[in-house]
Amino acid sequence: DVAALCGGLAGRGALSAGLASVAYRHEHLVLAAIQGDGEAAVEEELSAACVAAPQLLVLRLRSVLAHRSAICAAVRGFKGAVLLIEESGAPPDAAAGDEALGVFKALGISSRWQVAAIEEDAASCCVRSAKLPSAPATEIIGDLRLRDFEQDPAVAALAQDAQPLYETYFHDDLVEDLRSKESARVAFLIRPGQLGDPPVFCGLLVYKLWGPPLRVMSILRLVVPPSMRMLGYGRVLMKWVVQKATQMPRTQCAKLTLCAMPASIAFYQRIGFTRIPESSLALSSEGGADGARRLPGAI
Repeated sequence: DVAALCGGLAGRGALSAGLASVAYRHEHLVLAAIQGDGEAAVEEELSAACVAAPQLLVLRLRSVLAHRSAICAAVRGFKGAVLLIEESGAPPDAAAGDEALGVFKALGISSRWQVAAIEEDAASCCVRSAKLPSAPATEIIGDLRLRDFEQDPAVAALAQDAQPLYETYFHDDLVEDLRSKESARVAFLIRPGQLGDPPVFCGLLVYKLWGPPLRVMSILRLVVPPSMRMLGYGRVLMKWVVQKATQMPRTQCAKLTLCAMPASIAFYQRIGFTRIPESSLALSSEGGADGARRLPGAI
């Protein structure tokens, strides 16, 4: 187990700070392990690891899955090596598989190894290279208007799949919200169905083009199911809409803006967005009679 691993690597004995195991193999190598099951234990281990400033961080996949937001956020800027231990067991269901794959991507896991018993000697084992999991293929169904939701059964089925998530995060009905946002459009990210199965909903984007004089593409909604986060699906949708905006003439679209929840600002900053100063939110109407206009969707 992780504690045994820490003890085995220790050349000068192991230090224990709370539930975190910290070991020193020699003067210049420090190892820390995150293996707690409870939120308080994980927070204590992360704090101890920060104090120890390890070069090698050992994580247990079970703990990361249970507290992945906190752990992945803390480890994102870690410059040392990460060892992620997967427990053997029954194959995970689809949701658990997506979450584990998201952890692999978020932690930057670049190689995978499997411990296998040697048949001739049950007490011995060997380490073999194993294939890293890859995300299933996805595609975007974009430029959907209100009439598509009303006339196309496949689009209506996707809206039904997305509605619980939309209600949770935006407290509204997707179709009715789209109806209230004149000229808004929707893009769905899906995994194509296999052997006649319906497609799997992976995320959605609601956007609107404000023509001259504003010339702005505004992101109104962006959401990905929690079990599918850290797979890069939000980036895929944003890359699609950015490419769409940049392909338009600047006489029609010169900016891409959005209004971000506080917890999402870091994500948008990582993909190249910058916060708009309050003094820049009012734009010239370019000769209009109604005075200054406010940039739609701006943060």
